Amino acid sequence: MKLNHKETKEITKRALLALAGGAFLTLAMIAPGITLAAKPFINFDQRRLRATIKRLKRQKLINFKETKNGETVIKITKDGEEKVLKYKFNNLIIPKPKKWDCLWRIVIFDIPNKKNMARAALREKLRDFGFYKLQKSVFVYPYECENEIEFIKAIFNIQPYVLLIRAKEIDNEKFLKQHFKLKN
Repeated sequence: MKLNHKETKEITKRALLALAGGAFLTLAMIAPGITLAAKPFINFDQRRLRATIKRLKRQKLINFKETKNGETVIKITKDGEEKVLKYKFNNLIIPKPKKWDCLWRIVIFDIPNKKNMARAALREKLRDFGFYKLQKSVFVYPYECENEIEFIKAIFNIQPYVLLIRAKEIDNEKFLKQHFKLKN
């Protein structure tokens, strides 16, 4: 069965994320006739997995390394790590708790023009998360998001330019509570 482009991209993404997540995969596992033992790859058939591994190698997202005991293992390259970060960035979500803790999270930033792509990506992701834009570089959100904001700051190397503030009160709070449908 021939895969379409979307299916191929999804399989490539799943394989790369699994490898980045520490899945142990030796070349023996992708050889014909060998039972697949890595849990993240259970839904892959052997042929698709071999094709995916070859494609990742061709794209220079992985390479093969020999271990001390003679096994050949798959390692993610720097380009592969960057691709994994992109996948993680695109799939980043902020879980909403059942009950609001009555704290506002305010993200403020002043990112230099030389990093305008990072600034645009941060703004877009804050909108995707559901942050409310108070001003051009000031966004507010009612739920815990420190890990997600720190991840974005690290990816784009913009740590010095982005601040996360927690506040008990904020002007126009009544409007914000309505906007976020908060009961408290």
